[in-house]
Amino acid sequence: MEPTTLPVDRCARREPLADALARLGRLLLGYGCATHRLETALQWAAAAHRFHADVFAVPTGLWMSLDDQRAPPTIRLVRVQRWGIALDRLADLDAVFNGLADGSLDVAAAHARMDAIEAAPPRFPPWAVVLAGALASGSAATAFGATPLGVALATAVGLISVTLGLQLGRRGRTRLLVDFAAGVVVGLAAWAAAAHDPSLARKPLVLGGLIVNVPGLTLTAGLAELAHKNLVSGAARLLDATMVFLSLLFGVGAVWALEKAVTGAVPPLAGGAPPALWVSAVASAAAGLAFLPLFAVHRPDAAPAVLGGLLAWGAAITAERLGLTGPAAAFVGALICGLYANLFARWRDRPAQVVLVPAIVLLVPGALGFASIDRMLYGDPSAGLVSAMQTLLIAAALALGLVLANAAVPPRKVL
Repeated sequence: MEPTTLPVDRCARREPLADALARLGRLLLGYGCATHRLETALQWAAAAHRFHADVFAVPTGLWMSLDDQRAPPTIRLVRVQRWGIALDRLADLDAVFNGLADGSLDVAAAHARMDAIEAAPPRFPPWAVVLAGALASGSAATAFGATPLGVALATAVGLISVTLGLQLGRRGRTRLLVDFAAGVVVGLAAWAAAAHDPSLARKPLVLGGLIVNVPGLTLTAGLAELAHKNLVSGAARLLDATMVFLSLLFGVGAVWALEKAVTGAVPPLAGGAPPALWVSAVASAAAGLAFLPLFAVHRPDAAPAVLGGLLAWGAAITAERLGLTGPAAAFVGALICGLYANLFARWRDRPAQVVLVPAIVLLVPGALGFASIDRMLYGDPSAGLVSAMQTLLIAAALALGLVLANAAVPPRKVL
């Protein structure tokens, strides 16, 4: 018996549609879309054209088959070489997805829109990204209890570190050294600051200078994908976060080893005094503003993104003052943040991620994760393991808070 074949017109439509969906998936992965959202989006777009799609996405690649169960499937395999977070392009791609799903865009028009998105220059110039990195470092140092001198030094370190990162990231041979180089810069700055003022607390300076690089968001995203049963993708993100932590640590540790060889000893990472509540609030607002250029947020989404961050931070702080522990307070903050982002998505018909990512980043435990590895470096593995477990608990609490928010108030949007 001869196998059933598709009508010529459906065969002719399936190949271009598969190419368009594979390209859309590659771009979404490159601009920071979560894999569970991406898989659902491609399946919905295929179903709108009366095809069935099986999609398997990881941070570095995408496999997709497209069929209608009457002929051999069309297979696409896409490799993603570089990825980051560009929320403006993610929102633009959401419009392409909507057009493909509702039929207002044909495949050729979708490719034209994707061509324009890829060719568009960055929303913020490099100098704005550098200044935003400096502001984020200074704000983080303030939150960690730095003195005014420590805040100024952390701001300068952030300026240098982000500038160096942009330069190294442009070349294929050096882009994998961005995090190690940031660790070296911060380590040298801490050494110089301690030589100038031995009483200066190093911890706020180091953590503030590294705040742009610490992968707290990647760690939380990995656990969120594990919670959505995307096991391979979630595990890959956790390993990616671990590698970034280690690169930062080895950069700082190399300088500390040199300092010990020269001076004979390296003082521990002493923390600063906790800042007043109003100081923390101002620092959180400044950090929220700083993450707008770093994540390339659209101008209309900027105010809702900053407001979401302040709501998440305020909810977490209120929960702590009511006696909840760190993970429980993080859960409350993530729940409020997720509910807010989903309501925003319903109201504005925009992807929830455009306000969720800049907001939730204020709660992620990236600095705590670096501090856990730092304690192991100083020969205190028990304290390091306790801190590492607390890091995982907070990240898991954030992920579960977002899952509960999605169950309570679905965003009515796939992306």
